Amino acid sequence: MAGQRDAETARIDPDRQERAKIYGRIRRRLFLIELGTDAVFALVVLLSGISANLRQAASAVSGERVVVVALYFVVIYVAYSLVICPLSFYSGYSLPHRFDLSTQNLVGWLVDWAKSLAIALVFGLILVEIAYYLLAVTPDFWWLVMGLVVLFFNVVLANVAPIILVPIFYKMTPLEDGALAKRLVDLAAKAGARVKGVYLLNMSSRTKAANAALMGLGNTRRIVLGDTVLGRYTVDEIETLFAHELGHHVHSDIPKTVVLQSVGTLAALYVASIVLERSVSLLGFASIADIATLPLLALILGAVSLILLPLGNTLSRWFEYQADEYAVRMTGNAQAFRDAMTKLANQNLAEVEPSAWVEFLLYDHPAIGKRIKMAEKYL
Repeated sequence: MAGQRDAETARIDPDRQERAKIYGRIRRRLFLIELGTDAVFALVVLLSGISANLRQAASAVSGERVVVVALYFVVIYVAYSLVICPLSFYSGYSLPHRFDLSTQNLVGWLVDWAKSLAIALVFGLILVEIAYYLLAVTPDFWWLVMGLVVLFFNVVLANVAPIILVPIFYKMTPLEDGALAKRLVDLAAKAGARVKGVYLLNMSSRTKAANAALMGLGNTRRIVLGDTVLGRYTVDEIETLFAHELGHHVHSDIPKTVVLQSVGTLAALYVASIVLERSVSLLGFASIADIATLPLLALILGAVSLILLPLGNTLSRWFEYQADEYAVRMTGNAQAFRDAMTKLANQNLAEVEPSAWVEFLLYDHPAIGKRIKMAEKYL
């Protein structure tokens, strides 16, 4: 059973906020360092001749296009993973431990890191194979077909994530607290959301942060609570957190997000098609279907995605704000929502009032301070 209300945990901890500001600054610097590392890696591989030589070496192994693409991608992917490994270790292991947010030991982190690399390698290889097949057979419209392929992948992944991907990293078990489970299922039914049940995620095996979600689509949709929520939040607070997720369902935010992401993907792919056509001869490649152009393709897609990031985050913050309002109105418990947001700020080390430019560029949720003030309007 969730813990009883604790007046102390319903206040913003000033010491935690000081640490949150430092933590936020470091994470932003790491974000910029990672962007710079990605760009430098791609440019070095592209302009130094490494890319062309690697494609030539792969072609010497086999004349089959599928094999050449696979060999090239695997080598590049492994090389990039090794280059970025120190940064991944610091941001994913050292930094969370430094700020007392992680509960994971080094072996556990390395296992998760290897799993993530393996999954990304499989999905990345599939998408690259499809992209360069389309570049070869439909050079004029490859970007349009590839956009549809990415859309299909996203829908499939959203559907299978709770039953295939999430269990790779976390243990998911039915929630034993029957009263809480029934309350959340009833709340979902009230919102018209059909769920397969309420599950507990063993987040505490890796982090001290808390989260709750409505995962999956169709027959895989389920209510998921991090076990880091239990014992810290009251039943009312947990209900408001979940009501927020139901707000996304009621407002059809998931389909809207899929559509918006698809439009962004199409835009990035279209720009990539234009740049590839105009750059391929200058760089000495045989055609746009030459796998050696992959670093250039990655640079273009990354640049367009970065440009579109503030717009995507602005729309996401609007969706989240609407879901917050829905949670307060549906439960009629603005105090519980306010307390839940306050506890999340303390527990997750989230900045209550980040700089305006930081929120605009990087936040896909409203700042915690704004979410608290929204709830206070209903008190």
